[in-house]
Amino acid sequence: MKTTMKQKRTQYQLTMISGVCKLLELTPDQLNHMMFGLGCEYVEKMVDSQMAHEFLTEPMFWNWWRQQWALIDEAFIRQAAQAPLSRQTMRRWYAKHHRSIDVYPDDIIWEKIHNSYQDMVTKVIEKHTS
Repeated sequence: MKTTMKQKRTQYQLTMISGVCKLLELTPDQLNHMMFGLGCEYVEKMVDSQMAHEFLTEPMFWNWWRQQWALIDEAFIRQAAQAPLSRQTMRRWYAKHHRSIDVYPDDIIWEKIHNSYQDMVTKVIEKHTS
């Protein structure tokens, strides 16, 4: 049976989620709750409340957010696997990385986030103003 790119990407995402859950000792539901909460926090800091509602109900934003989250997860797993930190310290470090999603210190990741953020914001605004 031939494996498609989508199947490979899905498997890779599941592997990443599993790795993060193991490092942080969280369930996938707890991790999803954190991702949602930090996504809401991110939008609420970036725009006024009326526009925040538009972003938070827009699937395009959540697709972008999951993509950016995964980029940081990938870097986090590489860094955290070698860091002898307590579970609580590791969780705080993880949340800090994701709270700083558009100012992330890794230049390559920052460039990817910045470019895709600009594209996503433009599309959401165009959709809701036309």
